[in-house]
Amino acid sequence: MTTYSIYSDRDEIEAERPCHAPDDAWCGDRPALECEIDLLHVEYRLDDIYRLQDARGLLKSSHACACPDSAIIDELVASGPIVELGAGKGYWARLIRDRRGDILAIDKIVRSNLWSPLEHGNEYSLRPFEDRTLLVVMPPRPGFEGILQQWHGSHLVVVTEGPFPHSDSHRMWGPERRAMDDAGWRLRKKRLLPEVACKIVSPKHATFWER
Repeated sequence: MTTYSIYSDRDEIEAERPCHAPDDAWCGDRPALECEIDLLHVEYRLDDIYRLQDARGLLKSSHACACPDSAIIDELVASGPIVELGAGKGYWARLIRDRRGDILAIDKIVRSNLWSPLEHGNEYSLRPFEDRTLLVVMPPRPGFEGILQQWHGSHLVVVTEGPFPHSDSHRMWGPERRAMDDAGWRLRKKRLLPEVACKIVSPKHATFWER
């Protein structure tokens, strides 16, 4: 696992971080990514939004584009078995597996320095796994409707920044809403992710769907 430091020029911050190592998926009972993001907010105090976003970008590359908390991971384990599409470096899959969840992680690009094993594939690889819950973290938007049309299972969990499906009737977002409505998806629950929103970042949510 990568051993970069987002505080490479701030040794005093490194000295105050004895709670987990760079390749630890967990910090005690919560995801290590949640701890790293908390430290960023302490360091930058939201007074330099763009430097904060740059630092968060490094964590997107090394961990994931969205940060779950322990409760969301437990809910995903309870919703299993799971197939995750677009799993990135496998960080969410690692957290789920560490809690003894059943997950198959898929991505069209299998990268190095993975947190968890991945299978090569895309939305067209999902057909054999429709007895599972589909998990998609930060899907491409607009354009997610194409992925939705390939999923014929009965359970879905989507993690997005901002509302999903988008309430705006603009032609950019209309196909996504129509794909959800036409397929008969019903919202079962919605969970807020533990990332502080600011003037250039909307809140992230996990939405749980069934049909």
